[in-house]
Amino acid sequence: ERQSIARREKAIAELEAALRRANDEAARERRIRVRCEQRLKAEQEGRRSDVGLLRQQLRALEKRIFFNTIHGEDAAVAMAVPSLGSVRPHAAPPADCDDEASDATSDYTATTDGAGGDAADSGDSSPQRQQQPRRRRVGTGAAASFPKYDPARVDAITE
Repeated sequence: ERQSIARREKAIAELEAALRRANDEAARERRIRVRCEQRLKAEQEGRRSDVGLLRQQLRALEKRIFFNTIHGEDAAVAMAVPSLGSVRPHAAPPADCDDEASDATSDYTATTDGAGGDAADSGDSSPQRQQQPRRRRVGTGAAASFPKYDPARVDAITE
């Protein structure tokens, strides 16, 4: 009878040890899963913040284009995409445009000659490209020298 009790106690001890090992393994797997979920969540939040920043920059650019289009000026499109016109340093951005995303374009304004690039960049030394750009004056009709607003062109640029 003592041997029977000893065998049962030994079997119980082995089962308890196996149960502890299984619980330890399950706990380890849970910890790994939680860490992976936390990493994934952090990565997704990082992407969300990147997407949020990009959306904010896009809204700022759209506001800038809208502002300049409403005032009869297509300069914002040329400023946003330098290949549409020469870009030159300018003193300040429009007063109504104070978004962070406009910082990248706020120091530049388009020339009114509609050239496809800067003379210094293109290597072209023709006198037409060497002329100083005409500065825009609000209310003087200088906007007439800019290309007319074309929604399809703006959509193509913003995509």
